Amino acid sequence: MNDGETAGVLKAIDKITSTGAARLVPGHGPIASKEDALKYKGYIEALRAEVKRMMEEGMGRNEAASKVSLPAYSSWLMYREWLPANAARVYDELSAERDEKD
Repeated sequence: MNDGETAGVLKAIDKITSTGAARLVPGHGPIASKEDALKYKGYIEALRAEVKRMMEEGMGRNEAASKVSLPAYSSWLMYREWLPANAARVYDELSAERDEKD
């Protein structure tokens, strides 16, 4: 998620999975199925919810990124390496969304 934004990713997954395609060809990684896309959507939704919860508890960006944990996804390749950066990215995104509402 280096420079992407998760709200757009969620919309794109919804659009892609509604096509009825049996195989999905991502820009990176192996050919995937609709179920794979939905699993990734679940990860994004869980990450957004967890980071939002941490923000509501008053955690700052760095603290949230260092403490975030999504055990259901801990077996995923590069989970430990990418989760803190993904959480920091989501923190920034949610902060910007909150600022736009104010």
